[in-house]
Amino acid sequence: MKIREKKSREVKEKIVTVARNLVLKQGYQKTTIRQIIEAADVSTSTLYHFFQDKEDIFLSVVFDIYIKSIQLIHTMTNEDDAVFLYALNRVVELKAAAKHRILARIFFDVYSSWRIRQRVLQADNERCKFIFKPFTKKYSEEDYYVRSSALWGMRLSFIAECVHLGAENFEKRWPFLVETDLQFFNVPKAAIKIKIEKIATIINEKSFTIFGLLTI
Repeated sequence: MKIREKKSREVKEKIVTVARNLVLKQGYQKTTIRQIIEAADVSTSTLYHFFQDKEDIFLSVVFDIYIKSIQLIHTMTNEDDAVFLYALNRVVELKAAAKHRILARIFFDVYSSWRIRQRVLQADNERCKFIFKPFTKKYSEEDYYVRSSALWGMRLSFIAECVHLGAENFEKRWPFLVETDLQFFNVPKAAIKIKIEKIATIINEKSFTIFGLLTI
């Protein structure tokens, strides 16, 4: 990689990292372009060279969290079952929202943004097609999109509850959400029951810190 390209990538990554930490500490709405510029020690023109606006930065932050949360899940268990890891990832996300209202508000902003929704849904669809291929051989692109959209709405509803009510509904809600999620992709009921039981054990026994800021 050329030196100029390497430096450019490093500057962009620095902006995303700074923005991510600001958002995790104070939320999306309170984080401003000016704060990001000052904390990253870059010029306004440099920031706008890489990003169109604040939502564009937030989109990169979301994908940064999205990828790293998937990676963190693999540190919580020795399992290599892709369906199980997918379900565990979903539950950890919901537990994070339930435990930390700042994260619930961030997730609410994510799930409420049409622009981010479309990008993340696209990534989710590709991931689901890979994970659930043995169960969904006859599914079309529309089948995946419709199911992913419905699940998106369910998670948005749960996260809205977390914003206003906190963690009180987490234990009651997550098994149903996982069951519905996996049923949408034709995972057998017996297998779903086993995965839910294993997830319950893991989330009650283990915790991890996300980006050194929040313990889940």
